[in-house]
Amino acid sequence: MSILSGNHGPHKYAISEQTQDVELMHSGPADFPLKRRQKQRVVTVLSSENESLSYQLPPPEFTFNDIIARTDHHAGNVSDLLRKQTVSKLHYRIMEDNIARLQKKTQEKVHSVILSSHHLPEITKRIPPRLQLALEQQQAMIKEEEDANLQNLREDSIHQLFKSQRLQNSQTLYDEQSKILATHCDLAMLECLVNGGHALSLKAYFISKLPDLTPLYNSLFYLNLSFNEFWQFPVEVYSLEYLESLKLRNNPIKEIPYGIHKLKRLRTFIVSFCSLSSLPAGLFLLPYLQVLDVSYNNITSIPNDISNLRALEYLNVEGNSLPALPCGALKLKIKHLRVGNNRMHPLFWGENTHIQPQRLMDLAAMSFGKNNMFRYFTAIPSEVTHILQSLTVCDCCRGVLSGEGLRFIRPCEKIFGIRKLPFLFHSCSPSCYRSFMCQTESLTHHLYDS
Repeated sequence: MSILSGNHGPHKYAISEQTQDVELMHSGPADFPLKRRQKQRVVTVLSSENESLSYQLPPPEFTFNDIIARTDHHAGNVSDLLRKQTVSKLHYRIMEDNIARLQKKTQEKVHSVILSSHHLPEITKRIPPRLQLALEQQQAMIKEEEDANLQNLREDSIHQLFKSQRLQNSQTLYDEQSKILATHCDLAMLECLVNGGHALSLKAYFISKLPDLTPLYNSLFYLNLSFNEFWQFPVEVYSLEYLESLKLRNNPIKEIPYGIHKLKRLRTFIVSFCSLSSLPAGLFLLPYLQVLDVSYNNITSIPNDISNLRALEYLNVEGNSLPALPCGALKLKIKHLRVGNNRMHPLFWGENTHIQPQRLMDLAAMSFGKNNMFRYFTAIPSEVTHILQSLTVCDCCRGVLSGEGLRFIRPCEKIFGIRKLPFLFHSCSPSCYRSFMCQTESLTHHLYDS
């Protein structure tokens, strides 16, 4: 790079740039191809002071010349011009922004309107897809017939006919729905009988009552009643002697009756996404139950009787309000367990394990049972007899337990493939509770020698 300068200093001159190519040269051995060198820039200093710069700033929006241009040329001196009023676009724009900012209002209070239940719209009854398709086809056929018949009628008769047709459709809609639903159920029953009567699926038929299953009592082993409108458990299934799989997902069922134990051969029972708040004792009397899915209900506790389900391999209790699993589940050999979306985090253990004082009646009943006082007293009142007959077993020392006892949670290091899985225990006394919490052995080894 070279600088060409004159007699003046460099600060008085503008600068322009030019480029100049250089010959090709070798940058390596002789057999390497030629390589082009980078271009060098030559900076030349201009010698003329009158040449202007290569850039100019944009003119300002408002200058003093604007005032002079808008005033009379015969006015006095400049001081008189400055005292007179003049119009400036820039000042006017600022004034508009200030006025708009002052006029802008901010909401200071939230307006709320409380509506009563009378203003809420009624919940329309859901229409199953098959029924909707059948109704649309029927309405299309009616519309074609109406179009063919109304071509020769006058306008008045046309309006009257449409009005009467709407009233007739609204009055007979429910009857048509029930008839079509009954027809579809009959077709599903017929298809099941043709295929041997082993599997029946009434999924998403939106029915609230089971059809007559008498022809399938001695052959059906699979029944799917998911996505329907059963508000109560269909007790008609108790007559299905060979039923092995029962699915009741997505039904507004709130309670399962104790009679579920009548399904002796049941192996798969799915009642997920319902409205259950508890599980009946009869459910834990099914000897062959392998799959139990009660996910996404309102269950807050599971009885220790779950230990009777020795054949259980898959248990899904997701989406409930369980603080822990019952300690009776430690006896099971579950292969797949799902407990997500529950209240099993250690932060919830405190509110579910408040150790309250035991009642004197419960303490007396436990003392009566442990000391075998039955042989000393023959005339026992009926109320005391009822209390003594309701004695249970302590989860810690396997002794007598009356009432709820002392409720606490202890996690298991690793079981069913899950680390720190909490289990709920009931102890008969504070000393039994302290002794159990001091044990360093695993829960399964300490309780069941497994």
